[in-house]
Amino acid sequence: MIKKTYFIILISFFLANCATKIPVELSDKTIDDYYKLFVSPKDHARVYYTGGDGKHLIGNNPHGIPNHFLINNYNIATLNKDNYVVVNLAPGEYSVSWDKAMADVRYKIVPMKLNLRAGDVIFLQGDINLRSASAGLLGLAFVPPEATIRNILPNVFLDKSLINLTDCPIEFCFSSEKIIN
Repeated sequence: MIKKTYFIILISFFLANCATKIPVELSDKTIDDYYKLFVSPKDHARVYYTGGDGKHLIGNNPHGIPNHFLINNYNIATLNKDNYVVVNLAPGEYSVSWDKAMADVRYKIVPMKLNLRAGDVIFLQGDINLRSASAGLLGLAFVPPEATIRNILPNVFLDKSLINLTDCPIEFCFSSEKIIN
């Protein structure tokens, strides 16, 4: 009976995360349309990020967990599965990762290292690696899933809405207004 109750509680947490949306500030349609041209910048690198990959989940469904996109451990955007962000970065080395915006499930954050050059355009998506799935739901209680990032194709971004960055340090971010005007 205890196992069944534990199972129901754990599944409820996962389902609540997937169904929850956080308020976001959508970007101007002109800026969204511009970024969907996937233009290569001249003096900086451009990184596209979206959450919601579920290649390791049952039925390949997007996980839908609202998440924070982190660059060098700095939260630059909080987004839902149907959103994306674009960050214009100075050339250099960066660590990118994501973390859930909800605090009810543990994740092991696995950063991805990027070495960006001027003109680079990178497309990234958050992923959940259920490395403990072979041990069943009991395994999830002891071995948390990994929050990883992987490279993807740009067509994933066409059906999503661009949101504004929450904040981005001037030390490594260019503003979108500078890039478009």
